[in-house]
Amino acid sequence: MKVKYSIFIIAFIMVLTGCGPKTAKENTGKNKLPQGVITVKELINNKVYDKEVKVYGCVKDLGKLNSKTFKLVYQGKEITVWYSMMVNDDKTREPGVNVDNFSTNDMVIVKGKLKQKGKYVLKDAFWAKSIIKQK
Repeated sequence: MKVKYSIFIIAFIMVLTGCGPKTAKENTGKNKLPQGVITVKELINNKVYDKEVKVYGCVKDLGKLNSKTFKLVYQGKEITVWYSMMVNDDKTREPGVNVDNFSTNDMVIVKGKLKQKGKYVLKDAFWAKSIIKQK
């Protein structure tokens, strides 16, 4: 009984925060994405590495992780977005993105690249080039 109740509470909180698996925007279809923008779920289902893409999702755990990352969540799927400390295999650094104007639960479009595993890169890390908050 406690487990069932706990699952209900967690699901309820996710919906209230706007980042649950089925938010009000998803259910009503009012969140038409701009042309060329994909969702986190679409990126995960059709992985394309080292090609610049724009991904739509909800910011989670910004400032809570011990790295320059946050989770981008949408439709029950998530990716880890790096916004700083991005180092290529040849030791060159990619410029970071300022996240001061963003917070957990913001809906955003992140432009960047999905990375394959490398010397300094975790597999399926998404390196941000820019972030745009959505209304």
